[in-house]
Amino acid sequence: MAVFYKMMRNEMKCNQNYGRYYAHTVRMGRVGLEELEGLIEKRCTATRGDVRLVLMELVDVMQEELQAGKVVELDGFGRFALSVRGECVDRPEEFSPDEHVKGLHCNFTPAGRRRGMGDGTICRRFYEGCEVKEAPLYDKPR
Repeated sequence: MAVFYKMMRNEMKCNQNYGRYYAHTVRMGRVGLEELEGLIEKRCTATRGDVRLVLMELVDVMQEELQAGKVVELDGFGRFALSVRGECVDRPEEFSPDEHVKGLHCNFTPAGRRRGMGDGTICRRFYEGCEVKEAPLYDKPR
């Protein structure tokens, strides 16, 4: 399996890297709930309906727990947590949630394990063993 990229030129004149090239990830399609259900059904004894029921309930329960201020940790998958996006103020007493909070964001950290090299590096499950390759023929998404 591989993650594909294509080279892109930075066209933002105000950026210090203007004119330089960087690797831009190329998405190779999407997989929705229906496709995931079928793939999971092939790997175990659960039916497609069982998988859908569990996944939909998982979404509802996660929403409730995240909105209660909890971190939702799914072993082998990762952690989810909500965070606040807002503006800075000079002093804490100047802060008003209605005025300075601009929204919420859901953070996801993939499950991982320490590599054992003593350097503190964590190997994340979703990228373990993944290659990075230049994309074959690339058409811009419409």
